[in-house]
Amino acid sequence: MMRMNTLLTNRYIPTLVAGILTVMISIGLQGSIHHLEAKLGDSVWQLIANTGDQPEKRIIVVDIDENSLAQYGAWPWSRAQITHLLAAIRSHGPALRILDIVFPAAAEGDEDLAQELTQMPTVLAQVLTLDAQQAPQSGDLQGGALNQQCQQNFPVANGIIANTHKLQAINAGHITPKLDPDGAVRRLPAQICYQGRSYPALSLAAISSAFSEQQYQYKRQTDWLKPYASLESTISDEFTLPIDQQGDLLIPWYLPRASITAISAADMLAGRVPADWLKNAWVLIGATAFGGGDSIPTPQGAAVAGLEVHMQLLTAMLDNKIPYQPNGAKAIQAAWMLICAMLLLLADSYSSKINRQWFALLLLSATLFAHLQLLQQAQLWLPWINSIIFITLTTSLHTARAHLQTRQQAEHLYQNLSSYLPEHVAKRIAGQELSGAISARHENVLVLYADMRNFSAWCDYLPAEQSGAILHSFYTLADQVIVENGGEIEEYVGDAVIGIWRGAAQTTNALNAARDIVARGDVLFGDTTRLEQLPPIAIGVGIEQGEVLIGSFGPSRRRVHTLLGKTLTTAMRLEAMTSELAQPIIIGENAHNSWQTHIQMQSIGQFFLPNSAKPTELFIPALSA
Repeated sequence: MMRMNTLLTNRYIPTLVAGILTVMISIGLQGSIHHLEAKLGDSVWQLIANTGDQPEKRIIVVDIDENSLAQYGAWPWSRAQITHLLAAIRSHGPALRILDIVFPAAAEGDEDLAQELTQMPTVLAQVLTLDAQQAPQSGDLQGGALNQQCQQNFPVANGIIANTHKLQAINAGHITPKLDPDGAVRRLPAQICYQGRSYPALSLAAISSAFSEQQYQYKRQTDWLKPYASLESTISDEFTLPIDQQGDLLIPWYLPRASITAISAADMLAGRVPADWLKNAWVLIGATAFGGGDSIPTPQGAAVAGLEVHMQLLTAMLDNKIPYQPNGAKAIQAAWMLICAMLLLLADSYSSKINRQWFALLLLSATLFAHLQLLQQAQLWLPWINSIIFITLTTSLHTARAHLQTRQQAEHLYQNLSSYLPEHVAKRIAGQELSGAISARHENVLVLYADMRNFSAWCDYLPAEQSGAILHSFYTLADQVIVENGGEIEEYVGDAVIGIWRGAAQTTNALNAARDIVARGDVLFGDTTRLEQLPPIAIGVGIEQGEVLIGSFGPSRRRVHTLLGKTLTTAMRLEAMTSELAQPIIIGENAHNSWQTHIQMQSIGQFFLPNSAKPTELFIPALSA
């Protein structure tokens, strides 16, 4: 009980337990936490993307869509058709062409296509497979550079799907994403290694081709707000790419899909595109048609064209807005959890004025809002699920503690009430609102009224402590005997006790209780309360059966529970007659009528009870009973 009281009174224990549980969950379910964070993070990306509505004009998509296939045949198209499309695009004066297309096998028309590719800056795609069960080997890789980090920092490919050797006079970048356990694409290696050489992502190759930044230096970062590492241009100090410990880029999704400017390849081939639409723009060419087989799940949809990944990366690179998780992410998270713990403790201190659940909801909203703002404004991706778990656990444990504390207080209140009132009355009072309404009912009961005769004289003679001890002993004796015999203590009145028996309990047990109280009272008070100058203390008992009024009365600020009615009055008057008739127990007419078939009683005559207008026959237990 003492330990439970400590748990309930110590406000810091729920917070401490929540912290320990959060650490255990974050370690034991690390993979699940990361997966949940990524899934919920998709909603954050969607929320961010929905805030933008400006069309992207720097990079324009030429889309080989369903309409293009309907007009010019199924995919893949012939080299001549691709050459025709690229020539049409070049005629509009773009600054760069980026193909999300791989040409792994030699085909008719490669010479013309190779010639077209050299007419302006163009970047081709290539695939480097990671952990493929059957590693493909198609085409020849291009654009790679010797890289010492291939031994430890960047992923290593075990297969390639590159372009045919006839298409080698151009730049190329890989289009190999990393799939999360749910199949979604959220990361992409900045570079992939193969046979000691590193090959950049398509978007990075495009940046290099456009700005003549062919080389990037890997740099490990140690500042707590910096990423794990970065790729920095050897030409420009302003261009850096943040990468994580696995050498991956966290794919940004700042650009709304509706903001992507897309032109159907069919319109381009048919000459239906205005002349200035592609002027000095970068053109990303890819297939979104169902037959193209380039549909992947992303934070922006369950089936999104793969070229949109490169579109997001390219626009973010141009804006220098590639998100990353800083080195101090865990420390920041721990600091936020500490702040939340302090705020929740403060809220718990003012729980009477602050709604704990609403305050926790406010902290959860603040956590999400901070994550969103840091991602949108500072490109910081901070872990936040552990904070959500901690806030939820802390609030739940504080609420549970408060509930247990309230329940314990209610239990204490009930126990205290039941020591002053009948148990059923205490239970009803403890569970209801304060009220001044009348609560009363009639009930047929058997009443036992036991009184200590001559106690008032002893009160005047003895010190208060001794008088109180005598009364306490009498109350304790009466309570024990009445309860043991199936009755209830209804009320203590001065130096008297009122016990009742309800329903089937209205048996001869009441007479047994009366006899026991008298006998044990004589032992308890007989020798110690015999003085020549004072009458001895004795116990008299009156018993009657009938209807009484039981209820709670008085204003809400001061109520009383009591027993009223003729039956109680008769029992009290019967007890008063015990002194005059020198009989310790006197039974009324109604009780006699109820018991006469199975208890021997004898009449002692008819008497006028105090304040009674007609005589009443009185009975006592037969000596042989």
